[in-house]
Amino acid sequence: MSRSAPIELDVERTRGDDEREGRRAPRGPIVTVLLLSVAVPFLGWATVSLVGYDRDPYTAALVALTQYAVPVGGALVLVGLLLHRWLTTLLVLLATIGLALHVAPRAVPNTSAPVQGTPVKVMSINLYFGGADVRRVVELVRAEQVDALVLQELTPESAEALDRAGLTELLPHRVFEPRPGAAGSGIASRWPLRELSIAPPSTMQQPSALIDSPGPGELEVVGVHPVIPVGDTATWQDELRALPEPARDAATPRVLAGDFNATLDHSPMRRLLGQGYEDAAATTGDGLQGTWPGADVRIPPPMTIDHVLVSGGATVQGYQRFDVAGGDHRAILTHLTLPA
Repeated sequence: MSRSAPIELDVERTRGDDEREGRRAPRGPIVTVLLLSVAVPFLGWATVSLVGYDRDPYTAALVALTQYAVPVGGALVLVGLLLHRWLTTLLVLLATIGLALHVAPRAVPNTSAPVQGTPVKVMSINLYFGGADVRRVVELVRAEQVDALVLQELTPESAEALDRAGLTELLPHRVFEPRPGAAGSGIASRWPLRELSIAPPSTMQQPSALIDSPGPGELEVVGVHPVIPVGDTATWQDELRALPEPARDAATPRVLAGDFNATLDHSPMRRLLGQGYEDAAATTGDGLQGTWPGADVRIPPPMTIDHVLVSGGATVQGYQRFDVAGGDHRAILTHLTLPA
């Protein structure tokens, strides 16, 4: 009995190993294929996001979700490690690191110390076909002491409702171009302004104005609202590319504010930043905070498509977001200082 027991144990151990290997063998290729079926699309997503390829509605939508590719990549790396798929894991890891390095700076504050000059508060809000709560908008203007208000989807009815709510008393100077539906826009100012024609004609109204601040300088404001990329990607790109270049004169900073229907990952926005514009939210470390859709909407995930881009001698000092009932966008408020 003492001699046969080790032989029996060896036989049982070998049989157990064979059975485990037999169970693993058919699962190995299947698991690899399943992992690749997720990893390959992710790598495609990462590629179009990193290069900013957005020439059709599908890639434009993928690029809009770039920041969410980072946690997806992290989850895939973890799964790959657990499954011991080293090559796939390495490729996904490299792509995830590239994405993280691309978007992470927007979450790091880069505001300068307070500077001397004229403080200006610029707010932008999409009124959602005029259906947003205009009383809330006016309350924000009053409470936050807004100096310039940029409105998108300004309808004739919402323009009248804003006045009834008291906007005229707070911001009496304006360039309003109300239209039915989503085409209307407007700029209202605490200080005198003069209408300009900086932005070329577009599908939606994109007014511009020169605001005479109480300090020594002036401020050019352009209300931005291109078409959405899902409907007409070529027109969306053309309208964003046609926006004016940054101001070169520090005495007259230029601000582009509104619903750009684009994140900082889209190629037209990269071009604007490359020309010299500064995104206010990214400067304050809020560049990954969504502005659309509003807090009550869960799908799609929040995206940062409303922006205040600053150029010239203006300095970004602060940034805030506010919910507005009845609207599908958050209001954004940027604190600027014009050069003394």
